[in-house]
Amino acid sequence: MFACLVTIGLMVPADAVELGNLKSTPPADWKEGRAGQMQLKVFTLPKAEGDTEPATLTIYQFPGGVGGVEANLTRWKGMIDPGAGKKIDDVAKITSFEVSKTKVTVFDATGTYLFKPNFSDPNVVRKDNYRLINVYFPGEEKVFTMRLVGPAKSVAAVEKGFIDWLKNFK
Repeated sequence: MFACLVTIGLMVPADAVELGNLKSTPPADWKEGRAGQMQLKVFTLPKAEGDTEPATLTIYQFPGGVGGVEANLTRWKGMIDPGAGKKIDDVAKITSFEVSKTKVTVFDATGTYLFKPNFSDPNVVRKDNYRLINVYFPGEEKVFTMRLVGPAKSVAAVEKGFIDWLKNFK
């Protein structure tokens, strides 16, 4: 039956995302894709008018060894080239808030995204005017990180829905 629904173009709402013992149901217009190794979920989010690519959200799960908040912030800062004459701290914002008694940290930066198609591949694809929002979400047994990335306009268009979804984990 599911295949029939997809064939005729109906959107089937995604199941709730579970981060440990917390759950939140993603917005209906997020399209779930196939997750790879270390990925819990992958979503394609709607693109803004005029953008050629949509924003994507990847949720990673790590049973350990991912490093703490500071190690992740340092790594995430290396994913954005802020542009000539700028430092990453000129284009990045780091905030924290609580979600169901869990402190989450959010890294938000705009610039040229330094995309590595494969972690072991030294080649980098430069994507100009991109926005990257990464989230560090520690669970009881695993650390979850999220990467919302895409053209700056598309990420801005889905930002409120993403933050609302994130704050809704219960």
